[in-house]
Amino acid sequence: MNTHTPGPWHCTDDLVIETPIEDGNGRVALVTVAKVARGGPHRVDNARLIAAAPDLLAALEQIETAWDSIPECDQVPEQLNDNSMWDEIRAAIAKAKGER
Repeated sequence: MNTHTPGPWHCTDDLVIETPIEDGNGRVALVTVAKVARGGPHRVDNARLIAAAPDLLAALEQIETAWDSIPECDQVPEQLNDNSMWDEIRAAIAKAKGER
């Protein structure tokens, strides 16, 4: 499994995505994860999306785990039985982890 810089990530006004990291001696420093340098009118939205990436991945993993633990029954809402939706969720998780 690939790892990434742990979240939470935050987006600054300068569109730098950063996170606080402890150095092991009790000191915390802000580490730059990414900077959105280009993107025209979408720069701010792109930066916000990048900053949300660890949270989005964690949420999708929780959804996948919860879904996989539900016993098969016919009480599950029909839209949750859409295999293409689950394929997309699993593909997004795999992409985020570098597995595809």
